[in-house]
Amino acid sequence: MKKRFFAAILCLVMLTGVLAGCNDTYVASSSSTRAMTVVIALVSDEKPTEEARLEVEEALSTITKQLYSIEVRLDIYTPDEYRDAITKKFEAYDNDPNIYSSIADTDSYIKNEFGRDEVQYPETYPNQVDILLVNDSLMLREFVENEWLYPLEGEDCMNSSDGEGTLISKHIPEALRKIGMIDESLYAIPGNSIYQNYQYLLVDKELYTSWGTTTADQITGLDSINDYLVNLAKNEKDVIPLYNITNFGVTTFGSSESVVGQYISEVDQENILSSAFMPMNILALPEVKAQVTTICNLRAAGGDMPKHTYNVDFSEKFGACYVTGTAALVDKYSEDYHVIPVYKPHTTTESVYNSMFAVSSTSSDSARAFKVLSLLYTNPQFVNTLLYGVQNVNYTLDAATGMVTKMENSGYSMNRYGVGNVFLTKQSTDMTAEELELSANDWAHAKTALSQLVVTPYLGFELSYNKISDFENTAENKYLVKDLEEKLEMLYEEMLLKIEDYPDSLNETTGAPITFNDFYNSLTKWIGNNEYVLAATDAFDETGYSFRVQYETWYDLMHPVEEE
Repeated sequence: MKKRFFAAILCLVMLTGVLAGCNDTYVASSSSTRAMTVVIALVSDEKPTEEARLEVEEALSTITKQLYSIEVRLDIYTPDEYRDAITKKFEAYDNDPNIYSSIADTDSYIKNEFGRDEVQYPETYPNQVDILLVNDSLMLREFVENEWLYPLEGEDCMNSSDGEGTLISKHIPEALRKIGMIDESLYAIPGNSIYQNYQYLLVDKELYTSWGTTTADQITGLDSINDYLVNLAKNEKDVIPLYNITNFGVTTFGSSESVVGQYISEVDQENILSSAFMPMNILALPEVKAQVTTICNLRAAGGDMPKHTYNVDFSEKFGACYVTGTAALVDKYSEDYHVIPVYKPHTTTESVYNSMFAVSSTSSDSARAFKVLSLLYTNPQFVNTLLYGVQNVNYTLDAATGMVTKMENSGYSMNRYGVGNVFLTKQSTDMTAEELELSANDWAHAKTALSQLVVTPYLGFELSYNKISDFENTAENKYLVKDLEEKLEMLYEEMLLKIEDYPDSLNETTGAPITFNDFYNSLTKWIGNNEYVLAATDAFDETGYSFRVQYETWYDLMHPVEEE
């Protein structure tokens, strides 16, 4: 009797599975969470075809339905139209805040052909947006001030007992998450990205054993090997004492090396985004003076001026040099060199603000929309589907290597850095050499860099290159900002030439060899009084041409002072 009973139960269980399998729609009991449809607003250089978009939506929804009884819709724009389109959606909601009121009355279930409850997902509204890409620092500030973004740090989101926030925290470190904060509240989650590389000082082990004056563990930077470099210059004529130099660790506003900027250390990272760092003559920075001192001492000892290049020729014998790259360089060079980390990866505006995701405060259920947002940072299947589309429809997958090859003209294409956590994405044949190197071994070195990321105060600031100066109010002295940046880069190169000529520098009054302090003071004044430096650091330029005025204007927008 018992055997017959259990056999009947087994048949019933099997029949239930067959019935569920006959219908692709996720089947839930009437006690499950109410069905919801979430719209994700994204940016792509190419809009997908309608057919491709629907196929990807279905694939993504397969995941979200099983997890959360949520169906996904994609709203994809080109970069040029995105900001305006999203703004209009929110403005439409402001004009009709009851737009979602009927959703609560929608029955989540209908009876399917087998008489079972089947989830019914609500239709979307014309201006619905639940999750959105935030790709600009001012966009973040503006949308928060308009109350269009939902605060994420509460117990219904990042601190929820369901654990989505905890899982996000394992993928996105606190230093990076803080970038998505406005007025101490979290409104957007930055996506992982590839950040500026480490900078290492390589010191030849054999040569340092012979000519170093301190133990290897006391090497911290260029200024700590001053005596070693001088000894090499005096005693090892076949050795290049210092092969390469950098821009002295100075962070500049634009993309080029410049005599105007700020030295950014790892100190006070807690308050880095809440303090203004005005651009200045870099020779006024003690960190820069320490490095110039070492180079001048090297020149005085007969050493050549270090090359200023990013490509190091390791066939040449050198005492020390700077190299830039990933954390993998430590293992690569540690056999022959003391590998000293001097600068950790720094955030850049492009790498951070191009890929932040937020939850709309206009969503019918912002807390549940957050659950879908969490998948952009924690779920490889969701992220890769959003990036590549559907296997054998939009891409093929090499079973042996796991390498993705995008199909031509498949109608679907997304940017790797606009889908959330890039470290969850599979390798693909269209990756750059750097991306292939970093994505190997599950992005291990890229993850290390992320965990040690240094946040810079200029984060989010971008120079407006089309502004024109009325400097001295003469036609021949009008410059575009981009021209000014080029002038400052040329001045930087001229500064290096003056440092190179230091041993031959003479006191203008006495004709005697100049002391280093007099030389450095003269160099500092020369740069400080330069017309282009004065134009870049002008605090009163009403045209907005000045780097400083542009930065102050931006900083005031990002940190408004509340009126009492």
